Formats: sequence, C-alpha cells, structure tokens
Amino acid sequence: MTYGSQAVEQFFEQPQKYLHKRYGIRMRQYLLEKIFANTDLSGKRMLDAGCGDGSLSLPYANKLDELTLLDTSGPMIQLARQNVARAFRLEQHKVVLLNESLLQHVAAPYDVVLAIGLVSHVQDQEALFQQLKKLTRTNGLLVVQFSKADHWLNRLNRHRFKTRYAVTNYLRADILRLIPPPKFELLESYHYGFPFPGAKYFPDTWLFALNRSLSESQLAAGGSDEICVFRKIS
Repeated sequence: MTYGSQAVEQFFEQPQKYLHKRYGIRMRQYLLEKIFANTDLSGKRMLDAGCGDGSLSLPYANKLDELTLLDTSGPMIQLARQNVARAFRLEQHKVVLLNESLLQHVAAPYDVVLAIGLVSHVQDQEALFQQLKKLTRTNGLLVVQFSKADHWLNRLNRHRFKTRYAVTNYLRADILRLIPPPKFELLESYHYGFPFPGAKYFPDTWLFALNRSLSESQLAAGGSDEICVFRKIS
C-alpha cells in the first residue's frame, strides 16, 4: 500500500506546515480519551498507523505492552523518536520508519489499531483497509478517522489543493462498505471539525474549547470529520 503520489510524501516531509496549529491534534486526543475511557489497555498491543509525531498514542504507552508507531515521513518519525526518548526507553516501544510497503512488515495482530489522519491520503483504499482489518485482533478495536466527502469545507479544500494532491474523502457509507458487518461492528462515532473565518488568528486553547463544545452539542453532525470505532467480531 502506497501513498497516492510523490506530492503527498513531499508535503508530509514538512511538519512545520501542519503542526503549527495544535488544536486539531488536541481535539483528536480528547476524542481518543473518550473512546478509551472505559477500556483497559493494560498489557495490550497498539498500532498507530500514520502516527505523525506520536501525539495521539504516546499518552497510552505506559499502560500498553507494546506500542508501534508507523509513518512514511522521515521528519515525523524523527519527532516521534524524540517524544518517545523524552519519557521512555526506546527498547520498550517500536518506532518504525516505513518505506512504501507501509503496513506489510508489521506483526499482527493488535488489540487496538489507530488510523487517524491516514486514510484520506491513500488512494489504494481497498489495500489499505484490508491491511488495517487484518492487523486487528478478534475482539480488538479499529479506530478510523476520515474527512467527510459531503462537507462543504472538504469539497472546497479538494478544489483549492488539487494542484498539491487529491485527498480521498469518504461518506460514512464508504467506511461501512470497506469495514463491513458481520466481521466488524460499529460501536460509536464522533464528529468534529468546525472551521470559521479568521480561525488562524485565534489561540489554540480557544479553538480547542470551541470545537469541543460544538462536538458535544446538537450541531455535532455538522463537523467536517468523523472518527468511527469498530470492534472486530471474527
């Protein structure tokens, strides 16, 4: 499974372009906290596919038996290594720099598989989801984040950034087709992502508080992104 184009890989070689505003990452962290609030992660194996700098999964490292961080971006893996080194002995956790074969060399299965900020940047959908499902242990969790194809912001961004590369947006129906029952059960989903004009001029703390409030309101379904939590039945 490979990224859609060389342009995708080149973009993600420049972390400063998309890590300067952290409220979106903090929003994902918050939603993962809700997802795992009643889940015992002690002794479990977690795979973070498309891990970035490790911000989403490293908070759970102390509870896990093993955490595997995977990404194609060399600079992002380097940031992840630095974050791991600050708090843990490197030998306790696997930090893997992926080549274009991505998930093919990872030892299955995992109790939790995270695919956050990943699926919209991969064109070979079938291959990606087949690998994610294969890597999830029976009774394990597969957590997938995607940008909604029918949201006005994602349609606009697809048009604005088409010269950079074409992202793959999804409908909920697309995700359910790619992760179908009866082998997988959709347990819950969370909507988030509420942009407004001039957001870049506001502090991250304010933007996070606003997005968190909206994600828990009756307006939640209007978010640009969604996180679905699946359990593997068989």
